[in-house]
Amino acid sequence: MVGGPRRFEQQLSFVLESIHQVPFGESTWASALTAIADYLGAECADLTFSDPVLQQLTRWEQARLDTQTVEEYTRTYMAANWAEVQPRVPIALEMRQGQVVADIDFWDAPARKRMMFFQEYYHPLVQCGECLMGCVSKTEDAPWAYLAPHFRSRAPQQALVRERLGMLLPHVRRAITAETRLQRVQKEKEALAEALDHVADAVALLDRGGRVVRANRAAEALIRTAGGVDRAADGRLLVSTSPARTALAAALAQCASPLLWTPGAGVMPPVRIAVSRPRGRSLLLTLQPLPKELAGAFNAVALLFIADPDGHPVDRSAALRKAYKLSPGEARLVQAIADGETLKEFAIRNQVSYETVRSQLRRCFEKTGVRRQAELVPLVLRTK
Repeated sequence: MVGGPRRFEQQLSFVLESIHQVPFGESTWASALTAIADYLGAECADLTFSDPVLQQLTRWEQARLDTQTVEEYTRTYMAANWAEVQPRVPIALEMRQGQVVADIDFWDAPARKRMMFFQEYYHPLVQCGECLMGCVSKTEDAPWAYLAPHFRSRAPQQALVRERLGMLLPHVRRAITAETRLQRVQKEKEALAEALDHVADAVALLDRGGRVVRANRAAEALIRTAGGVDRAADGRLLVSTSPARTALAAALAQCASPLLWTPGAGVMPPVRIAVSRPRGRSLLLTLQPLPKELAGAFNAVALLFIADPDGHPVDRSAALRKAYKLSPGEARLVQAIADGETLKEFAIRNQVSYETVRSQLRRCFEKTGVRRQAELVPLVLRTK
């Protein structure tokens, strides 16, 4: 905080940059908290997350606290009775989001001398005399977060320091929110990747440029050995014939179109592409837009199913009947749609009318809880 306006602007810019880099892994909370401490003229700083229902500390990030100090706090003040032994906790629970308070607001020097927390821990180990505490966030669906810089002096902190701490709180809150969302997305991606690997069918995710951003083991094996398809050095899916390449590019453009999710937009039917190969019958590629609940995973826009007619197809009709109480005909229809067959093709193959098949499809929607043919594909893949 020493220097003119130019110095202040540089410090503030550095602090904000450090905070906003945390969610993306370009900085750490330890680095951001160090920058915050320097900006406020504090000795050290920490960021705590607590469960307001259990009244327990769930996460603790700190900067410039030595190992002994951290171990002592963890052993003594992160116990089950945390709210009883840490005098700041009841105050924190009553704070409003964005509010800043100081120890001196609640306890004068004689009062602190009578409190074990200050005399046995805070003053001798943290070696600080005053703490400011800012309530970063208070939401129902996430731990409450508090930012606390610690100062050598026991004198009441200037109004300017409190104001600057208060100014930082929204930035820290946004960084925590972004970090939480990115972590959730990462977990969802990991769950999706694991789910794909448990699917017997050959399934891959393609981005708008045709790159294979994720493929399960069955798809990897077909791409590597089946012939007719391959993967370029940059990850793009290569197909053996010009008509197949043209059809693949057109299908990906459709899958990537933002118009797919506009109100009133029609359902894009699966696109089937036959890819000839040197030996055996042609591979059948089936592309469809990524279901809405998976939109954005791995930056993918399309689900790709690779069927080898010379292989052994996976029939889940029996499992579908059991899981969703489908009739034999309804289960065969759902399986056929997942395999890329159209309603008209299914009707012709089974020698029934198109309207009969449409009626079957409506009953399938009712029993499975989906509303689009495209949503039946991940449903089939999840059924074992």
